Amino acid sequence: MLKDHIITASARSMDEERQLYEGMMKELGVSDHQGLLKGSVVSTFSWYVDEELLRRNNLISPEDYLNTQKPQVRESAPVTLSFVKLTKACESWGDDDSLSPSSKKIVEKMNDLDDKLTCESDSDTPKKKRTPKEKQNQTKPKPKWICEPSVEERERLRKLKDRNDYLRNPRFLPPKSREGGSSLIRAKVKNKRSTKVSEDQSDDPAPVFIAKPSVIVFADYIVGHIYESTLELINTTSTSCHVRVIPPNTQYFSIGLGRFPSEGGIVAPGLSCKYTVRFAPDSLGDYEDLLVVETHGKRLLKVPIEARRPPPILTLPRVLDCGYCLVGGVKFVTFLCRNVGLSSGNFCIIPKEQWPARNLRSVSRKHFSEQPPFAVSPSLFMLQPGEDIFIELVFFPTTAERSSQTFTIVCDNCQVNDVSAEGEGQLVALELVSVSGEDEPLMVGERHDLTAEHFVRFSPCNPHSKQQKTLIIRNNVHVELPFHWQPMKPNVHPILSGEPPESSQIQFHPATDDAFHISPSTGLLAPCQDQEFLLTFSPTELKDYHSVLHLSLMDVPQLPPEPRESSVLKPVQVGSKLISVTAMEIEVKGSVEPYQILLEPYAVIIPGEILICTTVRRHFTMWNHSKAPVSFQWERLQNDFHTIEVEPSAGRL
Repeated sequence: MLKDHIITASARSMDEERQLYEGMMKELGVSDHQGLLKGSVVSTFSWYVDEELLRRNNLISPEDYLNTQKPQVRESAPVTLSFVKLTKACESWGDDDSLSPSSKKIVEKMNDLDDKLTCESDSDTPKKKRTPKEKQNQTKPKPKWICEPSVEERERLRKLKDRNDYLRNPRFLPPKSREGGSSLIRAKVKNKRSTKVSEDQSDDPAPVFIAKPSVIVFADYIVGHIYESTLELINTTSTSCHVRVIPPNTQYFSIGLGRFPSEGGIVAPGLSCKYTVRFAPDSLGDYEDLLVVETHGKRLLKVPIEARRPPPILTLPRVLDCGYCLVGGVKFVTFLCRNVGLSSGNFCIIPKEQWPARNLRSVSRKHFSEQPPFAVSPSLFMLQPGEDIFIELVFFPTTAERSSQTFTIVCDNCQVNDVSAEGEGQLVALELVSVSGEDEPLMVGERHDLTAEHFVRFSPCNPHSKQQKTLIIRNNVHVELPFHWQPMKPNVHPILSGEPPESSQIQFHPATDDAFHISPSTGLLAPCQDQEFLLTFSPTELKDYHSVLHLSLMDVPQLPPEPRESSVLKPVQVGSKLISVTAMEIEVKGSVEPYQILLEPYAVIIPGEILICTTVRRHFTMWNHSKAPVSFQWERLQNDFHTIEVEPSAGRL
C-alpha cells in the first residue's frame, strides 16, 4: 500500500510539473531546448503525498526539510438562477444610456486593470460580473492608478524580479535560519496566529552532526592487542554537508578513513558516515583522548574517547594486625583476600621503600616479601573475579615495642595501594597478686633461698594434717602462657649481705618430699587475666619442711642476642629455639609438731574386790591440745579372766 501510494503521488507530481513547465514556456514565448527552465519549476510532490502515512512508517516526509505550502484553490461562487436576472442586452442598454462615452471608456480600463491585478493567479476561478449599479459607484472615488505604472510596466517588473528572486541554496545558510530548511531533530512549534509551522528557535545553534556513540569506551583490553570501535556521524540538517574528523592526540588511539554514503565525502540529510577508532594499549591503565569533528558550521563536535578497565577489588583490610607476640618468637596470621571486582589482575607485594621501582622483577620475590619484623607470603599472585587466596603475615619481633611497616600492593592495571602491618612485641611479665592467710615474713638470721622472689610460711601443724593457702598470679602480657609447677630444693648457702650469689652456688634439684602440693600443676595462663592456685601443706613426719616452688613457662622463645654497634640487626628466623624458663620462684616453709593429747585422770584405779560377772565403769576425759583434729581408736583388752574396753572405742577429736 505504501509503495503504491508513493508511485501514484510521484506520477501526479510529474504531470503537474510538466503542465507548469509548458505554461511557463508559453507565457515567456521562448523555446527551452536545453531544459534550463526546468530548474525554476517548484516541486509539487508534497502536494500529493500523504505525510501522515510516511510518518507512521518511520519515513522522512517533505515537510520535515522543506517549508512548502499546498496550493489553496478558491471555491467558485455559487451560481444563482433567477428569473429577475438581467440579460446581456439589458445590461448593455443600461450602460449606453447611463454613462457618457468618455466615462464608459475609463470604467472599462479600470475593470481590466482590476481583473489583472487581483485575478492573475486565479485564472481558473470564474470572474464575477459587476452590475451596472456597482460600476456607477466605482466612478465616484478618485482612481489611484493614475500616478502608478501601467499594466505592461508592472508585468515587466514582475518578470525581472522573478529572475533574481530565486530560491537560495540552503547549504550556505545556517540550519537555524528559516530559508536554510529545517532541522531533522528540532521540534516544530505551531503559531496560534498563523497556520504555518515553524521550528523551535533557541539560543543554541542546531547541531549539524550527532555522534553515535556520544562517548567511545573501551572496557576490556589486555596489553599487546588492538581493539576497534565504530563512530557514526549522522547528518541532522536538511542539506548535504562535508565533514572532517581530527585524529586523537595520543599514540594509543588512531582513526581510519571514513566510509561515506556517496563519493566526495558528502553526507546527505539523515544519512551518516562511519569511522573506525583503534586502541592499542601498552598497559592496563586508564586512557583518555578526544576526537574533534569539523563541518561548515562554527560549532565543533567533540567526541570523548575513554579506555577504562573495571579494576579488580580486593577484600584485604588496610591494616593487617598481628596482635601480640613474645620477643624472639614468631607468629603467623592468615587473612582471606578475595577479588570481588569484574576483572582479573596480577598482584605484587613489595616494601613501600622499594616503590616506585624501575624494574618490578628485580624487587619482587616469588615466595615472600620481607620487611623486618614482618614478612608477607605469597608476594606474587593472580586472582580471577570471585577467586580468593590466603595471605600469610609473619611477625617476628626483636624488641618489646609496637612495630609497624607499610607494604605496597601493585596491580598490573597500574593501580597501587598500601597496606599496613602492625604488631607488638612483649616480654614475659607475671605478678603474685595475693596470698591468703597471715603474712609471716622471714626473721632476722633465718636461712632462706638465694633466688626466691616470694616467701610463704605455713603455721606449725601436726603430722598427717593439711593446711591450704590460695595464691593469685596475674599474667600481664597479651599472650597465652603454658606453665607447670616444679618443687625444688632451696639454695641456702650463706653469703654476705649485699653480695650477689655466685652461679656455682646456685643449683637446682627436685625436692624429694611431697609435703607441698599446688593445684593446678599445669595449664595455660590466659592473656591479662588472674589465675588462682591452691597451695597445700600435708606433712607426714615430725620435721621442718623447706622447698621452693618454680613456676616454669614452656615454649618461650629464646631472646635474640643484643646487637653490637658495629653489627647489623638480622631478623629472627622461623626456626627460633623454644625453651622453658622459670618465671617465678616461691619459697615455702612449714614445721611439724607432735600431737598434744591429755587424759584426765591419766590412770583409772578400781579398789577392792569385784564380784564375778559384774561390770564396773569409770569415766575419764581426753583433751586434744594439738594443732589439728585427732582421730582415735581404743584397743580392747580381753583374756580368760576379764575384758577391758573404752566407749566410744573410736572417734575424732
